[in-house]
Amino acid sequence: GSEPTCSTGTVYSAAVSVTATTTLKAIGCKTGATASSIGSALYTLNLTVVTPTFSPAAGTYTSAQSVTISSTTSGSEIRYTTDGSEPTCSTGTVYSAAVSVTATTTLKAVGCKTGMTASSVASALYTIQYTLGGTVSGLTGTVVLTNGSVDKSISASGSYTFDAAVNSGSSYTVTVKTQPSSQTCTVSNGTGTANATVSNIDVSCGVPCLEGRPGGTETYAWGTFTDQCNGTLKFVGVAGNFGGQDYTAQTLTFMKCTQGQTWNSGTNDCTGTGDSGTKYGAVQKQFCSSNDSTCDNGTVLTSGALFDSCNTLSFAGKGAGSWRVTTKNELKTLIHCTNKTMPNDLSSCGNYTFPSINHLFPNTVVNYYWSSSSSSIFTAFAVSFINGNVSYYSKTNTVYVRCVLSGQ
Repeated sequence: GSEPTCSTGTVYSAAVSVTATTTLKAIGCKTGATASSIGSALYTLNLTVVTPTFSPAAGTYTSAQSVTISSTTSGSEIRYTTDGSEPTCSTGTVYSAAVSVTATTTLKAVGCKTGMTASSVASALYTIQYTLGGTVSGLTGTVVLTNGSVDKSISASGSYTFDAAVNSGSSYTVTVKTQPSSQTCTVSNGTGTANATVSNIDVSCGVPCLEGRPGGTETYAWGTFTDQCNGTLKFVGVAGNFGGQDYTAQTLTFMKCTQGQTWNSGTNDCTGTGDSGTKYGAVQKQFCSSNDSTCDNGTVLTSGALFDSCNTLSFAGKGAGSWRVTTKNELKTLIHCTNKTMPNDLSSCGNYTFPSINHLFPNTVVNYYWSSSSSSIFTAFAVSFINGNVSYYSKTNTVYVRCVLSGQ
């Protein structure tokens, strides 16, 4: 904007590059001649800074990202925000190095340069998710882990990862949804917040009551079973209607083994006698030696060989007279249908696996078991652990039996 003279200003030698709004002034000079008047020209340039771009592009990632921001306008300055607000040429952080994105973030950026119009604001959403996993040890069957509504089935020891990642900053709670047969698995470091890849949710599996592990548990709508590590299972019931029957909130202690089998404390199962060919000693009994009410009072068993098989038992610190044959409704609590519901009387599980009994009862014979409940003069109720069927048999039939006591 200053006035050139024949001794000041820049001597013209080539075309002048105008990259911003500029006023050009010029004067012509020659020795022996009077200088020209000053010529003036205003060049107004409406140039806009090119909108910044992000690399890598916006998207969902399973690790932290280092994001660079650039504009193709030479000499431009970039300002950005990470809190969702709109940056301007006087607000926001001046970009000088890649931005570390470790959590789900919306980056916004604007390009600025003196003499040029600021760019439009660019925006990019980076969703950061992290995987959950760890190591499983000691597993001999299949365990199902769950984190909220997401399950992970694992059938071998080693490292594992949930198939679905979780959003950064979200909390997680990994628990055992389904225990493997004859084992109890426990989860370490199962809760936390996913601020990075999680790889220390470890699962340790083993035989309950052994290897320093507590007794296993199994919970149903009607109550919870706990292995007491002495050949018995404690049941704490819930009041309600299950399988078409009304239940009270009672506490029971069940024999872990079928009558005739021997609890093996070294393996916490029922292999103390015989082998699989002899069903480890499991015995069958008649409800009564005659098809009548000789052995019951019309409702419940009161005498006979079946009655005596439990009533004379001394086990786990409980002497003769403590143990008894399970009632129909008590025996139904042991049924394990795939969907963990209880079938009504005279019906079966919709879906099941053999044997259809709570996994805390090992070496159960896939067959019927007597209850102490009479169904008529000639028949009594029995429960099948083939398919969870609740039915009745002639009292002179021989089937298996499991003993129980009230309380603990």
